[in-house]
Amino acid sequence: MDSWDMMPLDQADCVWFMDLPDTRMEYEDARRRARPGTPFVLQVMETPAGRSQNFEPKNQALFDYIVTYQQQVRHTDHCIPYRLPHSLGGFHGEHVPLEQRKCLVMVNSNRVEGWFAPRQPGLVGLPGLGRHLAGWHMPLWSWACPARGELYSWRRSFAREAEKTSQQALDIIGYNWGCERVSWLAPYGRGPYKCRVSDGTDKKLQIISDYRFTISVENYRGRHDYISEKIFDPLVAGSVPVYLGDENITRVVPKNMIVDVRDFNSQRELLRYLAGCSKSEWQGYYDAGQAFLKSDVAREFSTDTFVHKMNGVLLKAITENCDSN
Repeated sequence: MDSWDMMPLDQADCVWFMDLPDTRMEYEDARRRARPGTPFVLQVMETPAGRSQNFEPKNQALFDYIVTYQQQVRHTDHCIPYRLPHSLGGFHGEHVPLEQRKCLVMVNSNRVEGWFAPRQPGLVGLPGLGRHLAGWHMPLWSWACPARGELYSWRRSFAREAEKTSQQALDIIGYNWGCERVSWLAPYGRGPYKCRVSDGTDKKLQIISDYRFTISVENYRGRHDYISEKIFDPLVAGSVPVYLGDENITRVVPKNMIVDVRDFNSQRELLRYLAGCSKSEWQGYYDAGQAFLKSDVAREFSTDTFVHKMNGVLLKAITENCDSN
């Protein structure tokens, strides 16, 4: 939809939404401006923690095609699964020898979701409540818990736990860690983190390659098959992912290539393990991860596979629309 000013909707052969727009009014305006019979596609990209309206059947029924990363839903000719894409060969630097690497890095911006999220313009920007004023059907649970399943708070908690340790094992790369904002009501916070913190950078893979382990915690925890670049960036850069997110992750990737956060009783126990992990253990994770990158399963997440599948959906939508007319 961001391309509407370059190619007016009344000339479009297909209208493709990457997630639902903020308001239903934007969708209805697009329907009015497009030619009658133009196929509309909804591509689900965000998680239920931030866009729970994406997953409501009544909202999805407004579209001719649904493209979703959910692998467990009932697939039809008009509901097509895909994998969130990643460039599996995007790192061109040198892998740093293990002995020269620091322990652990987390490359994420600090965000708050739900009732305490920062305020956005207009009524629909009210944290938690605003989504219910946008015209979309919303799940009942979102009234009580507008960001159910979010893992942004896990990252903040982990950073606070790490700063209590004497090893200073964790470095944080990303924005908004200087002073944690915990409410949209006023700009106050709990103070800066004591871990080594620096602002975000576009040299993410090069940074990750300096560390033995990388926190690969998704934005969302659940069973929606949401597997993002967070697990692939460390693999490509030659680090070992410390993973939490999709509950079925070990059905997709070998368990011996990740440090599974669920195997530990506490964040402190996890930190202790990462700081003391032996060279042979780390090498086992590393070797399994590099082997996985060369597998057919990994190629399902490649940008080439993604482009091929999306081109197929686009051709299908346009062809079927021409046939019906």
